[in-house]
Amino acid sequence: GSEKPLAQSVDFSQCSSVTSESIQQMLTFPKAYAEVTSQACLVLWIVLVFGSTAFYWYNKRFIINYDLRTLSAEDYTVKLSNVPPHVTSERTLKSILDRQLCAKHGIHGVAIVYDVRALRGQSSVGDMIERIVEYDDIKNGWCPKEL
Repeated sequence: GSEKPLAQSVDFSQCSSVTSESIQQMLTFPKAYAEVTSQACLVLWIVLVFGSTAFYWYNKRFIINYDLRTLSAEDYTVKLSNVPPHVTSERTLKSILDRQLCAKHGIHGVAIVYDVRALRGQSSVGDMIERIVEYDDIKNGWCPKEL
């Protein structure tokens, strides 16, 4: 087979005709291209910085305006933590909160929510909920104690 040579052959007989002017002329295009490319990159960087900043502020203002125009649970709910463990009735908790907070328009509803992910390894969640519902039903007179 024919093998390709590792290096190209160069004819040095014409090297005497190479002058500094011809070398300068050969280097002019890559130098000009590099200058134009670096200037274009600088302009692009500036445009992207200003564009990204404008996009950030526009989105931030949009989210604030959207939140002002719409109603979500965060607008009218309060999350309580470290509620005493004996307070398992929503009615009881509501009456305690009514007394403690003296809300101008009153409290419209209370929901007790449990983090069931934290209850792994303890009694089953279903049994716990059943006990709470039964206790709440009996305490509030919603069903007879015989059931």
